[in-house]
Amino acid sequence: VADGNQQKSIQKSVVVPPRGSLPPDLADDIIANMFGLTSPTFGWIEISGDVPRVSATTAVSAQVDPNDPAKGVKTAQVGGLLSDSPDVIGASEAERRFAGAEKSVQKRTNLALVETRGAPAHVVVRAYSNAGTRLAQSEYDLAPGQYLQITDAFGSTGVSLGDGPFQDVELTVQVTSGAGRVVGVASVIDNVSRIPQLFVLKDAGPPPA
Repeated sequence: VADGNQQKSIQKSVVVPPRGSLPPDLADDIIANMFGLTSPTFGWIEISGDVPRVSATTAVSAQVDPNDPAKGVKTAQVGGLLSDSPDVIGASEAERRFAGAEKSVQKRTNLALVETRGAPAHVVVRAYSNAGTRLAQSEYDLAPGQYLQITDAFGSTGVSLGDGPFQDVELTVQVTSGAGRVVGVASVIDNVSRIPQLFVLKDAGPPPA
């Protein structure tokens, strides 16, 4: 997504040697070096091929000092997901959760919703207190293959809770209708150190014994 929030896609073919990886001149900045996208761009990548398993990671980087590139960047990453992963949500399945959302002087939280099957999905995002009380919710219609970036999970494009501060809020994502399948990823960024953290929303799992 780029250029005024216009949806677009691009496809490239590469050959990975047995037990090998992409060469650094492609992998270090895959958006620019392999796909040739140099304008502001964000989105998701699907990998397919003639082998049953390919490993991948996704990462977000933030410049430590916006005024001094020489100070480098801080990076966080998560592993790629297989299409049958329990982290990929279908209609009427249980909410997937992240319990550490925060909006304060210290930190901010963003949320990304990604439709991976190529079909529409209606998604409900909810916020709960650490006592389990529902605080707010918002609903979104995702188009096939859409990557929706919610820059402030607590703000007007998110669950509309306001300026806060908020700490230890649980964000949940649920697909309520449609044939699409969705992944939710929360990013928590430290406003001081600019260190990002990425969290794929997970099933709460069975209760403890």
